[in-house]
Order: sequence, then structure tokens, then C-alpha cells
Amino acid sequence: VFSILQKTSRHTVCPKCSKFLQRCNYRVTSLSSGKWEPDGLNQPPEIPEYDELNIQIKGYDFPVLESYTTYVKKLANTLGIETNSYPVPGKASKVELFYPESEKVEHTYNLTKYERVIQIENVPSTLLPIFIDAMKLNAAPGIEVTIKKPDLVEEDDLYIPDEEMLAMRARVVELEERRQDLKKGKI
Repeated sequence: VFSILQKTSRHTVCPKCSKFLQRCNYRVTSLSSGKWEPDGLNQPPEIPEYDELNIQIKGYDFPVLESYTTYVKKLANTLGIETNSYPVPGKASKVELFYPESEKVEHTYNLTKYERVIQIENVPSTLLPIFIDAMKLNAAPGIEVTIKKPDLVEEDDLYIPDEEMLAMRARVVELEERRQDLKKGKI
């Protein structure tokens, strides 16, 4: 609350309780020429920060995607933003084009959509709009950019299952079942 103290002919009056300052508990830090200044004017304001955000960059053209990802990381480092990046396995899709008014396939395309994720931490809320605007201005054609909070479900897509390991686990389960059957005398 910023208030100016009221001056009477001989005494200064407190704006909160209307008592003379000699009888009031209201604290005045500096009183010069009838102006009241609050505590903490010399301290910088508290700026809220985003805890952690993921910048997902997706695209079909791998060299363009890698180049833009490098640009975003350099931009973040220039602005003093902590980054951590990792690739996500590509997702393959098949696109078929048909002849007009027909069910016959004219062309078949196999496309892979690549993705990179850059995690940024402790970003001041005043700096994030500047960072996003700089990313927009320099976005490469064919690149999709999404900024959101980390999602645990999406982290499961990071790991490619090891087929050999899954086969070995299935074999161990099968051997354990067979061993149990031998103990019971079924075989």
C-alpha cells in the first residue's frame, strides 16, 4: 500500500489509524518532504519461472529438423536458458495415392516423421515470450513446434523395445513353467 502521510500544522498523522505518529505503531521507513517510501524499493522484483517445459520439434526432412534443433539450442544457450535434448524414434507411415475415381494405387510413399525434444528449465516468465518469438521468426518450412509441460506417457515412446531381450524373457518364463511342471511330476 503506497500512501502519503497527511501533514497537519505541527504533527504528522498516520494514514491507517489517523493517530499522530508518536502514538501509532505504523512503521515509516523514510520521511522526507512529507513522502512515504515503502520497504524494498532497492530489491529487484520477483519474476516467476517455469519449472520445466518440453519443446517438441517434428518434421519429415531430417537435415532440416537437425539444423533447426541446433538453432533452438544455441538460441536458448545465448539467452541463458538451461537445455537438455534427446531424440525420439521416428514414426513410419505409408501413404498411397489412387488414380482418380479408382481403387487402383498410383503411387506409394513411405514417410518417416522425426522428432527431437528439447527440455528447458527455470525459464523466467518474462523471457519465454521473447524466446518463442525468436523461434517463430526463424522456423524452417515443414517443421512443427509444440511447447508444453513434460508428459509421462510420451516418455514411454522414447524407449525402443529390444526384441532379443523380450524373446529371452519369454523363454525364461517358458523354462520356469516347464521346471514347475517337472517338480509336480506332470511331465
